[in-house]
Parts: sequence; C-alpha cells; structure tokens
Amino acid sequence: MRWFKALGGNTLSWASSVEVGADDRVCVVGWFDGSVQIESKTLDSGSGQDSFVACYDQKGDLLWVTSFGSHKNVQAKDIAVAPNGDVAVVGVYNAPIVFEGGVTTPTSVNTTDDGFMARFDSSGKIKSYRVLGGTGEADVVWNVAFDSQSNLLMVGTLTKGDVDLGGGVETFSGKITTFLAKYDVDSALLWSHAFPSASFAVLYGVTAGPNDRVAVTGRVEGSVDWGGGPLSVKGQADCAVAVYDATGKHEASVLIGEKGDAKGDDIRFTSDAILIVGAHSGPLSFRGSSLLEASDQNAFVLALSPDLSSVPWAFSLGAEGEDQALGLDTRGKYVLVAGEFKNSLKYKQLSATSQDVGQAFLLQFLPPPITN
Repeated sequence: MRWFKALGGNTLSWASSVEVGADDRVCVVGWFDGSVQIESKTLDSGSGQDSFVACYDQKGDLLWVTSFGSHKNVQAKDIAVAPNGDVAVVGVYNAPIVFEGGVTTPTSVNTTDDGFMARFDSSGKIKSYRVLGGTGEADVVWNVAFDSQSNLLMVGTLTKGDVDLGGGVETFSGKITTFLAKYDVDSALLWSHAFPSASFAVLYGVTAGPNDRVAVTGRVEGSVDWGGGPLSVKGQADCAVAVYDATGKHEASVLIGEKGDAKGDDIRFTSDAILIVGAHSGPLSFRGSSLLEASDQNAFVLALSPDLSSVPWAFSLGAEGEDQALGLDTRGKYVLVAGEFKNSLKYKQLSATSQDVGQAFLLQFLPPPITN
C-alpha cells in the first residue's frame, strides 16, 4: 500500500470512479448526502445530494477538490483526465447544477433525471458543461473518455422528446435511445450517433485507442443498428461492442451472448486487441462459438481482435454467487479488472471467498499472447 484515503461524512458518501492522468495525478469522483470530509475541506450538500471531484498527486497529497450540486440530486457516474490536464465528469441531475464560482446550468428538462457533462481545467475551475435529456426518466451520461488530442467522448441514454447534443435539436420518439458523442477541447460537438431501440439498448463504456479509434460496449435487448446494419440478440440480452474511426465512421460491431443475459461494462484498447469486462448468466458465445459457461451470474474479461472478427481469449471470473466486473485498465503488459462478487471468485489458480456477502475485488494478470 502506497497511500490510502477515506472520504466520509455524516451520512452517505459514494466514490463512483477514479482515473489516473499522464502526470500520475489520481482523480476521484462521487456523490454524497449531507457533508463529506476530504482532507481539511468539508463539503456540504445542504438538503440535496451533491457530487465532488478530488485530485491527488502521486504521493497522495491533495491538489484540489470541488463540489457541485443543487437543492435536489446530482450524481456523478464517471471521470476522465485529458492529456492536456482537463478533467471531465458525467452523470445525472434533476435540478439546476451550481458549480464553484457561481456557474449554473439551466433547469432540468423534466422533474426526474437528465444527463450532464462538466469539464474542469487542471486546477479544478469549471471550463464548460453540457446538459441533455428528453421528457422521460432514463436520461443519463454513463461514461466519458478522452482521445490523444484531448477531445471528449461520452455515452449515455436518452428518452423521447427534443434533445440537443450540440449540433441542433433532434427529436427522439423511441422508448429509449443510447448515444455516442465526441466534442473538441472547447466542448463543441464534432460528431454524434444516436442508436434507437424498440426494446432496450445502453452503452456503459467508451474508450479511445490507436489513431483515436473509438470503441464502445454495453447491453442490448431485441435488436439495434450500431451503423453496420441491425443486429439481433440470441438470448434475453447480449453484450454489445462497436468500433468507429476518429471521424465517427462505423468500422465494425458485434453482439456477444447466447441464451442468458450478458452486458459489457468497460472497454480498453491494447496494441493488438480490444479488452472488455462485464457479466453474463448462462453461456456466452461469439459468432456461434461457445466462449464461457455460468450456472448463475459470472464476471468475465475477454479480448477481441481489433476488427472484432475473433476472440483470442476469454475468462469467466466467477464461481458460486453473483459476480460482475465493472472496471478495466491496462498498465504495461498487465490487465487490471475491478468488480464485486458474492460467495466465491476464481481466476486460474487464484480464488477468494466472501461468505455470502458482497465484496469488492481487484485482479491483475498477464494476459495470454495473441497470435495472428
């Protein structure tokens, strides 16, 4: 252990995501009720639920911390650190968000939930924001990432109504629409895609890789068209993966699943593959070939070829009990997976038990070599 931080208060506090910048800054985002103590600073949410961002240097010393919220609820879901030092946060809100310095967003479109994105500079000062939502209850920005040029990528879900992603008002009429959007360093829209589904489709993860290619992952019921033609699930729900070039052009997309329920929660590029983590119940198959089995719900981690044509390797991390992998990263040759499990967890010769209560896990492993 190099250092450890406890972010606590008088009621509930929740750290939802963490990201390491190129300068080894560690930035964490979350939300809290009442008050929360972060080092010597006390943050107070009043009668609502606010979000916070805190950045530390590599030795664990606090660089800056800020909070933002409203008289209702603001929940930050994800954070990303750009090559230029900017920090982006995305999530969900249902009343005007007030940032430090008095910057305030417009009122939420409805009285339930809308999505938001906030971009801060390297010192924690708010630079720009974007709020969006329809007239339904499922408007959320789930995940955010930066490419090599500090352009921002985000994915989320929208419901019916008029929504402006930055390129003008669009009208959505389906039950739920998931989207992918890319913005420049000034938060001006570069391009966006909307993916309506008659049943259910959501993107939970987005990442940028070599040549600023973009990859996304999520969960689909029924069918959806990611840009290469409609794809239909084989079971209750499938794990979805799609890849686009830097200009937003569709390159490839695929569904992974079989008879049960499968979803992708996080995604990363490596030099020779695209890695995905998530959860599956029942068998997991790719293009008709069986990959993994599960008697209940297991976490998984797998590698796809860059063109999504094959699965070089796949591992089911669960055993007895419900398990899911929620976070993914790479460091050098190693892969790191984070998630939660109940009862037992297994990876090759490694195992852990939780005595029928939920526990977190962190797994680091050296992946198998990929041969062409």
